[in-house]
Formats: sequence, structure tokens, C-alpha cells
Amino acid sequence: MGKHSYTGRFFTAWDCSIGSFCSISWSVSIGGANHDYERLTTHAMLYNSDFGFLGDREPLYDRFGSQCVIGNDVWIGCGSIINRGVVVGDGAVIGAGSVVTKDVEPYSIVAGSPARKIRMRFSDEVVSRLLVSNWWELPDSIIKENLWLFGRTPGDDALDQLERICNLREDAYDPL
Repeated sequence: MGKHSYTGRFFTAWDCSIGSFCSISWSVSIGGANHDYERLTTHAMLYNSDFGFLGDREPLYDRFGSQCVIGNDVWIGCGSIINRGVVVGDGAVIGAGSVVTKDVEPYSIVAGSPARKIRMRFSDEVVSRLLVSNWWELPDSIIKENLWLFGRTPGDDALDQLERICNLREDAYDPL
């Protein structure tokens, strides 16, 4: 889990990566195991030796599959489920109670079961500028000195200022 990301109670995750500055609410599940419903049985005996059927044999399939990736600055509402292998882009918002079965674009808002795109958080130009900025990689000291900037809406002036601080090295930094 990246820096300053946090979760609420009853959060579960399996084999996933979570970026920085993510806000993950309570009762969220990310990347849990899949049951292969196209086989004669969906029972765990096909991949879990605890039931005594596998013996020395390898599991019949990989119940975990590919890793789930949560980008930076992602907000995930309470009770949401994000399936295995899903990639959630930077800045995305996932509405409470959503079941995310497909990749989520950066800075998009999705909700529902299955989750569908509601809209983009910002215009294409703003999204592009935010993605290029990688502001979540800034040193904490720079974010702290410019905290007021992060509470603004992303108009041209705010984005210009954000780009300015993102292009400076910490040792050459002059606060606004």
C-alpha cells in the first residue's frame, strides 16, 4: 500500500497493489479468489488441499489469477467489491456498494453492480495534466507547504501552480 493510503474496518485484499493517497472505506474487498463456475463443481476442493482431495497433485486451476491494481488518489466507497485482475486508474472514484468487474479509467466515476461509468471527474485536458503531474510522488514536505492548493478545484491557475511545484526538486524548492 502506498504512502498515506488508508482503509476502513473490515477491509480485505488479496495479492493487490494499492497506490498512494487512496481512501478506501469500510467493508471493501479487493481481488478475492474466483470460483470457476464452468467446471462440474465450484467447490474449493479443486484448488485447496485442506479438503484432502488433491493429495500430492497440483491445484486444478489458479483461483487467484492476475493481480488487482489500484492506482493513486483513488476513493473506494463502502461495501464495494473489486474483482481479481481489475485495474483501477489514478484518481478514480468507485461508488458505495459497487461490484467492479472491468478496468476503471483514470479520473472516472463508476458505480453499480456491475459498476458502470457515470462520468469523468474532470475534462480530458485536466485529467491529462493531473496524470502527467504525478503529484502523489511529491515529498510530504512540499505537499504540506502547499496543502491549500490541493483543496482547490483544478482550474488553469491551480493546475499551473501544481505543475510548477511538481517540476521542482525538493532541495531547490521555494514555497509559493
